[in-house]
Amino acid sequence: MKRNFILFLLLMLSVLFISSCARGFNPMYYYNKRSESLSGGDSSNNPPPTPPEEIPEDEDPFKVDNDYNKPDYGGYDASQFDKWLFKVSFRGDKLPIYVFFDDSSRAWSSGALDWRNKSADFYKANDGENKVYGTVVGDVSITSLKIYKYNKENPLYDSVGYLPGRMDRFRFYSIDGEASVSPLKQYLIAVDTYSKFVFAFGAITGTKNVAGDDVPIEFEAIEYHADKKHFYEYDPIGYVDKSGSVILYKHYEEEFVKAPTSYVPKNHGFPKMATHTKLGQGHSPYIPIVNDTETTPENQDKFKENVKEVVNKKYMYRNYGGWITSDEGDDKAQINLDAWKKAGYSGASLVLYSYILNDDATSLTVTTITNQYNSSGVVEVKEEKIYTREMITAEDKAIYKNGDKSIILALTQKDNQNTISIDGLIMDINFKDYGPLFVDRVKSSEFENTYNQTYSGAGTTFVPGWNIETFNKGEIKFIFNEDATQFTMKLKNREYNFELARFDNSPSEHYTAVYKCLNESSTLGFKHARVVLRENDKMIKISTVLGAIWGLGTGTSEAGLGYDSYRK
Repeated sequence: MKRNFILFLLLMLSVLFISSCARGFNPMYYYNKRSESLSGGDSSNNPPPTPPEEIPEDEDPFKVDNDYNKPDYGGYDASQFDKWLFKVSFRGDKLPIYVFFDDSSRAWSSGALDWRNKSADFYKANDGENKVYGTVVGDVSITSLKIYKYNKENPLYDSVGYLPGRMDRFRFYSIDGEASVSPLKQYLIAVDTYSKFVFAFGAITGTKNVAGDDVPIEFEAIEYHADKKHFYEYDPIGYVDKSGSVILYKHYEEEFVKAPTSYVPKNHGFPKMATHTKLGQGHSPYIPIVNDTETTPENQDKFKENVKEVVNKKYMYRNYGGWITSDEGDDKAQINLDAWKKAGYSGASLVLYSYILNDDATSLTVTTITNQYNSSGVVEVKEEKIYTREMITAEDKAIYKNGDKSIILALTQKDNQNTISIDGLIMDINFKDYGPLFVDRVKSSEFENTYNQTYSGAGTTFVPGWNIETFNKGEIKFIFNEDATQFTMKLKNREYNFELARFDNSPSEHYTAVYKCLNESSTLGFKHARVVLRENDKMIKISTVLGAIWGLGTGTSEAGLGYDSYRK
């Protein structure tokens, strides 16, 4: 993908475009080749939507007495979306970065028409405040940009297709501007101002191959595509927090980055409703999850036939959601540590899960291997449970139970391979386990040197001047806090305080991370150090000279490491 991307930029003199409806950045994305003679520029041949059937009020998920149906759900009022402006930038891997924000110098203006003659509010963005990061020519500003907000109306789908009143709480967003020398016109996201969840509402309906890369050129409402459901019935792709930041769920980030030109929202089979945390992916509030009704005999036979393709295969999973990068997609940049903490990642990667269906898929064996750490290094604690199939609820879904615990297993695909999902989590048959993240290996731990070590001030930041200093046994200590986002290194009678800066840029090197020193710097002003584990995670080492966050080598090298200490 990157090779095609760079080739295209070189050939097309940096003609840059951005995708729509959470489709990210790609050269020539949304280069609209549709006939301008068509009303609104829409080439759709779909029939107009028909009014849906009324449903009893006590069965209407928009009307039941739940917190998400209140305008102050999420800790702030729905009216905030009438005040907030909206902006979008795009990472180098095409993932969009959405932000709502206040600006007293600007406000939405009403009575505008977008490029498809759809009525909307709009404001003019400042050149450069919306960007495309990490292109071959550097960061590119989006200019001459109008941002549109559609109140209570889906610009891609007639409101007659929804029950009356349902759209009142929704706002839809699009942009019309230029990146480099080319125009861009694109629909972005829908926001439920009550629940604060974010939904994708469009689908790519046509692409053109340019320099070996598929480029989308036509788009329609998602109601005509995928499972032909209303956009709000699919799993939300994220939520808007109190600060105005759009927090995207992991399933969306992974699925979108892998296939931006064919991404459509999905129902993953999550057993719980989505919540307002980074790890809170789940189903929409506006779709009932029917998981206690047995399906028809015909569908049961289909499940039994289709499941044969995934029996006796071992599916493994470890939660690597905490391994994140900076907002710009640069693996060597400072991560957003506050967001990382709030997301509740600590400890999530300590357990390795495996799932195996037996021959006739009547039982599911679930094995967990939990990493525990002590002075001997890492100890693996294994537990095995067998879940029995209770009922088949659809041609691709069944419930398995062990005591009072249940698992929803669904048949699905990942990367064009047949696989299963467990409670909405799609298993990767090619999963590679690299062990827990560095922070989970060292959280709440203490290390201490067990032998004498001598260092020269000329070769380490932590020995001042040109002195030569010997540290006796017990005079070097590393003390990590409860989530390993901070640690203190004690050298005799002085301390150096560190804060997590980033994870390593290689997924295979979860035994190392980079930390920033808060009270010391090198002679060149650098503050970062690489910290690594060795000897079955018993030993820890640190860079003896502080360097730049991007210039500390890899965790496989021993160069420049010292102050060897062992886990207590």
